[in-house]
Amino acid sequence: CGSAPFMAATPADSLDRIIGGATYPSELIPHFPPGAESALMSALSPMPQNRPNSIEAFCDQLLAGLGSVREGRRSLEQMVGELSDDEQELDGIEPSHYEDDAIEVDPALGWAGTRWSHARDYTMHIISALTCGTFSFLLMQTAGVAALPGLVIAAIAIGAAAGLAPQIGSAISAVGFLVLMANATMQAQGILSMLPVAVIFAAAMSGWWIAWGRTEAAASAALTCALALGCLTGNTFLAAGVAAGVASFWLGPASAAAATGMGALFARLATVALSAGGVLGLGNVAAALGDPLLWAAFVLVAATAAASSALLNAHAKRANQGSNLAAIAAIAVTGIGCAAASCLAHHMEIASLAAAVVAKAAVAGTLSSIIVGICLYLLGYQRTYTESDLS
Repeated sequence: CGSAPFMAATPADSLDRIIGGATYPSELIPHFPPGAESALMSALSPMPQNRPNSIEAFCDQLLAGLGSVREGRRSLEQMVGELSDDEQELDGIEPSHYEDDAIEVDPALGWAGTRWSHARDYTMHIISALTCGTFSFLLMQTAGVAALPGLVIAAIAIGAAAGLAPQIGSAISAVGFLVLMANATMQAQGILSMLPVAVIFAAAMSGWWIAWGRTEAAASAALTCALALGCLTGNTFLAAGVAAGVASFWLGPASAAAATGMGALFARLATVALSAGGVLGLGNVAAALGDPLLWAAFVLVAATAAASSALLNAHAKRANQGSNLAAIAAIAVTGIGCAAASCLAHHMEIASLAAAVVAKAAVAGTLSSIIVGICLYLLGYQRTYTESDLS
């Protein structure tokens, strides 16, 4: 506070000041935090029984009342800088300027967010660019529209467009898949097998895109993430687990559930179609989606994304109180939910391939948990809400 409370000319005068009590910090510094003032005054009490019995107890009491750490650091830096400048001017020494490379990480923004103000947005746009470009490459490769160099160039161009506007990426992915599927299925099975699938798919994707994909860039990024990983690995629920981690971090509960559920369903259909050269008739759809427990797995992975998003919302509200329980719960719920959905989707294999199914489920759950944990560390717990989240 800029004042030594018990300094005096003689020990006797100093003792009198100790017995009389220190000046309250709020009298020296306006708007001094009341909780911190209480901690300081108890530590300066002339009565031993009124003082904290350990430095840890004093720190706990003081830190709880200090307020924002970042604001306090800025205030201290300013005060120290002013005092240093004054002392150097008095000594006739030119102030020395240097850059402090130590950056204090703000947990609300994360390691990357503290360093780069747009890290969160850039990360989401990069995810959209990579996944949309990859899925577009797989579509064009299946269609055989060009040689490899041309495919790579076209995929990079589409990925760049998706990176600039993820909403465009999800729309391109849906339209490209619809064109490939309709053309291949009509040639192989006829229009009667193709048309119902094309109409239902177009209606479902249009509804999702208008409600979520058009308005929320992160929803489109999560969907293309599920598509690309599902087609690359052949494991729909491994891809859905990663998409659930991405969606729960960037989106509100309803948006996260919609993006994850639609992404898992789309990835399942795309995996089946690409493995058959783009053919996806009524018979293919029935074989791919005919198991009721598979639909239960879709619902479970969507509910997992929603629950994880809600827990991250709770963590954002309570993090300033020093509680990380909601964040830990979000990581655990994501992993357990995605692992359970993977087991549910492959329930028919459990009798003969129990170890392989459990291993796949464990990988899906672990990867989804890791995604949430990495996002929290790199990008922080701060949440942003869109109009659809609030409604």
